[in-house]
Amino acid sequence: MYIQVEELRNYLGITSETDDALLIDAINDAQDVIERQTGRVFQVSTNTTKYFTPGVDTCGNTLHLDEDLASISSITNGDGTTVSASAYVLRPRNLPPYREIVLKSSYGLLWTYQIDPGDAIAVNGKWGWSVEPDGAIHRATLRLSAFFYKQKDAQTFEYTSSSELGTVRVRAAIPKDIIEVLEPYKKLIA
Repeated sequence: MYIQVEELRNYLGITSETDDALLIDAINDAQDVIERQTGRVFQVSTNTTKYFTPGVDTCGNTLHLDEDLASISSITNGDGTTVSASAYVLRPRNLPPYREIVLKSSYGLLWTYQIDPGDAIAVNGKWGWSVEPDGAIHRATLRLSAFFYKQKDAQTFEYTSSSELGTVRVRAAIPKDIIEVLEPYKKLIA
């Protein structure tokens, strides 16, 4: 979870653990909305392997990744050899998420395969924006979780108006400040 239930309890000023199940649901809902709004995962704890095809996912010595990569555990080239961490650089250079793996020309390696190029290259790592959510995502999760939790009691509405036909109420949407925080994180689809 992007935040802990204790953090949400403190944020809301709740001292008992009676509503913990509701708080956990609110956190899970907030995390789900954040991931759907951005197209990204902001906390990855387990390694998984993704496969790539030489000539399709590569251009020269560059392997183009189709998902955000927070860290690499291992790379197996299409010919079965393990690519050592010293034989490649990640792009962007300084911070995840990484989008490319570039083989250093000084090592004489190429992205290759033995028999069939399809899914020949295996990259094992933590696939997502980051291992831990950054401060902005953490705060957005906290704020959105609190918003969802409060919906249980005070059916919040963006506006209420009276007309000749009666009262019209429009349910509150995701708070605008959260949408603004998430905007720079949205995955661009090429």
